[in-house]
Amino acid sequence: GTRVAIGADGANHVCVHRLQEFLSCDASTAPTNGAVGNCTSSLASGSTCQPTCNSGYTVSGTSSCSFGTLTAATCAPPPSSTTPHPPLSYLCQFPQDWLPDHSFEDPDSPGTNYTCTVYANWVTGGSSGGPTDVDASWTCAGTTQVEQYHVGTVATFGCCGPSGRSACCSQIVSWRSGVEDQCSSSPPVPAISTPSPPSPPTNTALPPPQPSHAPRLSGLFVVLVATFFNMMFT
Repeated sequence: GTRVAIGADGANHVCVHRLQEFLSCDASTAPTNGAVGNCTSSLASGSTCQPTCNSGYTVSGTSSCSFGTLTAATCAPPPSSTTPHPPLSYLCQFPQDWLPDHSFEDPDSPGTNYTCTVYANWVTGGSSGGPTDVDASWTCAGTTQVEQYHVGTVATFGCCGPSGRSACCSQIVSWRSGVEDQCSSSPPVPAISTPSPPSPPTNTALPPPQPSHAPRLSGLFVVLVATFFNMMFT
């Protein structure tokens, strides 16, 4: 199963070489966040070697060489302990309700509209220098009422979707209950409307009475009786 090359030198000597000797790989470069391990600059074709990774990183496997082509192992970073929320969604109590493209009119400037992303960037103290300084690692606990108020307006303007609750709703109701924001432990349950029973039909008139056949039958009976007696006494 080994491929060989056969040739001759100037002294009429026949030379036999394995192709693997000519098609080795340079595996001496360490993977990012790792070290070369037992890999060398001349890894024979069909062979493998094992690089190592720094603490916390995971090696993908071995490095291998196939006729001059190196398949190098890599070092994967450690999994994140937390999954970051999409940008600015942390301003809502339920981040999945964040509506970045929702548009609303500025109550202080009729005719001026903002998207939730533009407004929230101002609230969080972006380049425009808004009233708060919050980010994804921020929590509303321990913040000032001014910060809580401005975070709450994000939900007030419809940016927190179906729940309508900002990340600061539970703090806001403790000092401004029922005015700025409402909050509970679970999203509101939509009201279920009960359909009204169907109205009775408006046409309640009875069908017209049918003609009676009783008089006609009684007259026929009298004729039959009279004919019978005539036949008996004649």
